[in-house]
Amino acid sequence: MVGGQRFLAEDRHTGSRRPASPQPYRHIARPPWKRPAHSTSSKHPWGRRWHLQAQAQKRSTIPAPRYTTAAQLRAFVAIAVIILAVVLTVQIHSLVTASGEGDPGEAQEQSEDQEKISEEERDNQDGTSSEETVTDSGIAYSGQASLDGSPALEDLEEALQQCRDNDITVSIDLHDIDKENGSRITYQPEDRVYSASAIKGPYSIFVYQDLVETGKLNHDTVYPVVKNVINQSSNSDYASLRTMSEESGWSAWLADAGIDTDSHDIPFDYNWYADMSAREFVLAWKQGYRYLTSGTDDAKELSQLFLTTPNSPLHMVLGNTYQVWSKAGWFSDETEDASPTMNDAGIVFSDTGPYVIAVCTDSASDSNLVNRIVNDLNCCHGQLTGGNSAPLWNPSTAIPSASESVTQNDTDM
Repeated sequence: MVGGQRFLAEDRHTGSRRPASPQPYRHIARPPWKRPAHSTSSKHPWGRRWHLQAQAQKRSTIPAPRYTTAAQLRAFVAIAVIILAVVLTVQIHSLVTASGEGDPGEAQEQSEDQEKISEEERDNQDGTSSEETVTDSGIAYSGQASLDGSPALEDLEEALQQCRDNDITVSIDLHDIDKENGSRITYQPEDRVYSASAIKGPYSIFVYQDLVETGKLNHDTVYPVVKNVINQSSNSDYASLRTMSEESGWSAWLADAGIDTDSHDIPFDYNWYADMSAREFVLAWKQGYRYLTSGTDDAKELSQLFLTTPNSPLHMVLGNTYQVWSKAGWFSDETEDASPTMNDAGIVFSDTGPYVIAVCTDSASDSNLVNRIVNDLNCCHGQLTGGNSAPLWNPSTAIPSASESVTQNDTDM
């Protein structure tokens, strides 16, 4: 520099003159119109500040971005779900309130209808159909076929008419086991008569199932007693068996079978010879069937004893053709605690499958009465199931008189 003047250098390429070095002028800010518009280099602080200010101003003037189509759809679905949930909650609350304020009589009718449906379902599970035909004489039956006009049904109606003419109460219940839509035949199944020794069969099954199998009673002690109870119908051994078991669980076992034990005036645990209906005998023997076919050694042993029971109409009429498990009861005197009766109940393994049967009467005067009814019932069962419906009873086959059938310690069979 000479006299304050800066030497200018000549551009070798263009021939123009320019300052030799920009260094002396770095402290002097350029005017705005000479500042680079897009420089953001950190080497120029003034340019960096301007760029940041411009970006801030730009952001403040740009409108907020709009939702995309997917976002809008998600928002709409969320709102719709919330609205639907609110509507359903209100409707459910209205229904609950309406049902609570409904007619009590209507609610009771609905409850009764449900009970009927449950009863029908239970019958179907038991192997019977809920569709029944009822004759003018009161016989109800159901099955795969019809008994209308059949000789078997006519014979059964004739036998029951004879009972009505002689003022004899008869209670009948028969239905198949292990069948989805099995046959069933009933006549006054809820009428109760004095059970006599027929009750010894279910009681023996209870002792074996609940007391011997569980080890509460010793098998070697119980077996000879039960054998005499079933094969000889010994009242003294039955008394020993009742004492031995200490009346433990008998009523509960019957209740598990479906019997309304509370409807009896005297509890079963204290009534050795309770009045029972055919329906109650059938329920008890059905529970017994489940145990006797369970496959245990004790169950097999007990089932063999029921093959040889004395004076059983089921054995006498059907035993030569089918295997039968049964226990009959017969009492001929009228006393303060008992009345004449002739009963039989058990399991018959017919040609179309096993069925449970009970025939109960309040008369012991006609020894052939139960035999005839058992034969007619088996013929009807054969026709309903497509099996053997031929008569198997010979009228000459009669139960011996009471004096011939009892032992020294017994008063009933």
